[in-house]
Amino acid sequence: MAIVIAGTRGDWPGGPRTLTPREPTREPNGTLWFGAELDPDGDQVWFRIAEAAVARMPAATPADRGRLLVDALIFWITPDRALQPGINRFEVRVSDAGDTWLERLRG
Repeated sequence: MAIVIAGTRGDWPGGPRTLTPREPTREPNGTLWFGAELDPDGDQVWFRIAEAAVARMPAATPADRGRLLVDALIFWITPDRALQPGINRFEVRVSDAGDTWLERLRG
């Protein structure tokens, strides 16, 4: 089960960003991490998701799952909740019905 986070998003708050995939990782418990570098500034976003949650996502392909996560991230970003410089980490939650949302991970 893969997620690919890649491509240019013209609807990014503050202007277009190109997302370049980073190498995914798997924790010993099976939890997956998928990330991307945000150009032009070089910051990164990482998404932590349980393998079972990936299976509940309504998107069928790795690229569609990646777009779903980026859509959720763009929705999450507000003037009061902006990305921080450097690396930003998010926990991905997926309901049994396939609703997908993010929670910021601290630290």
